[in-house]
Amino acid sequence: MQLWHSATISKSNKIKSANWQFWVVIAVPIIYAIIFAYIPMAGIVLAFQDFSIRKGIFGSEWVGLRYFKQFLTSTSSVSGYKEYLDSQCIFIFSFFPCAYPASDRYQ
Repeated sequence: MQLWHSATISKSNKIKSANWQFWVVIAVPIIYAIIFAYIPMAGIVLAFQDFSIRKGIFGSEWVGLRYFKQFLTSTSSVSGYKEYLDSQCIFIFSFFPCAYPASDRYQ
């Protein structure tokens, strides 16, 4: 004897069983966004705290932008900015002239 019959399947169960592929396809990017976009936000909070392992993320004191000000006003960060800008200028001025003649060829 059969325990269930196709006529006894409710309408909501038919809808759920018909759309399960849709929900699987939708679930993949949602799970990806949660794992790679929202979970790392907890670590960003550490930049604004005087973090202590004993107190944890939620118990540590807030310091605001103190560490950002400390980094931006230090002499090592100024030399780092200078090196970065120098390398980018060298890249732009050395490779841009090489790309310009190649672009004339395709017009």
